[in-house]
Amino acid sequence: MSVLIKGMEMPKSCCQCPCSNVAGCEVTREVLTSNLMRTGRSKRCPLVPVPPHGRLIDASEEITVQMYDDQHEDFYQVKMTIDDLLSQSWIDAKAPTVIPAEEGE
Repeated sequence: MSVLIKGMEMPKSCCQCPCSNVAGCEVTREVLTSNLMRTGRSKRCPLVPVPPHGRLIDASEEITVQMYDDQHEDFYQVKMTIDDLLSQSWIDAKAPTVIPAEEGE
């Protein structure tokens, strides 16, 4: 499972990271060199920046959508997921995935 820390900036080095201490990295359990602590990040560092994005939603959530039937000239409602709605051929939604789903989600 991943954790997003709201308001946290991506640390430029291990010494700026709240996950490190004098013994090393609390996440990877790696002992860090003094040079790495000052100037860089370990190759095993699991932290990744989150790009600028809009609202993050659960696209598998079911919603009620009002549709129009041209043949009967009438409105009707249908339940579908947000993913299903966005996959309709008449909707041009090419939004990138900002944070991918994890296993079991």
